[in-house]
Amino acid sequence: AHIEVEEVKVEDEVTDEVCELCGRNMVIKWGRFGKFLACPGFPECKNTKPILVEIGVPCPACSTGSVVERKSRRGRVFYGCSRYPECEFTSWDKPVAARCPACGGYMVERTKRGSDPVWACANTDECGFIGKPPEEGQTEIIPLPKEAVKTKSVAKKAASNGASTAARRSTKTTTKA
Repeated sequence: AHIEVEEVKVEDEVTDEVCELCGRNMVIKWGRFGKFLACPGFPECKNTKPILVEIGVPCPACSTGSVVERKSRRGRVFYGCSRYPECEFTSWDKPVAARCPACGGYMVERTKRGSDPVWACANTDECGFIGKPPEEGQTEIIPLPKEAVKTKSVAKKAASNGASTAARRSTKTTTKA
């Protein structure tokens, strides 16, 4: 019941990125958390970097960096500034290049299962603007009424609360009679 499996060696992929410490071209390696850049002269040079996926949006906080996709310790995707730790901008929702037409803040793309994505102002406490992303050829964000964006779980809770309230009322009336 014991099978011998030969070990597979994954070849390192050489990149154009140059190591700041020793000047060699860095390679893409696989670790337990996924791909990363490492210096090929390993025991002498221990330089490593994460592989950052840019989404093409300037950082809303510092305007000099760009927003990149990162992963948390638990593997959840979040978005942050490429200049981290100088700029500590982070967001769970994906930022978009447009500004909020109501307050001028940055907008994020929110998606729910089973529905189209919407663009919302990240300043939910004061502004709360929600709109439909512009279609090809358009530049304007189409505002949506806040009632149209309610989640299904809120609607279910409202329906179940109404049903349970009616059930409680009917039991109260029967006990009095």
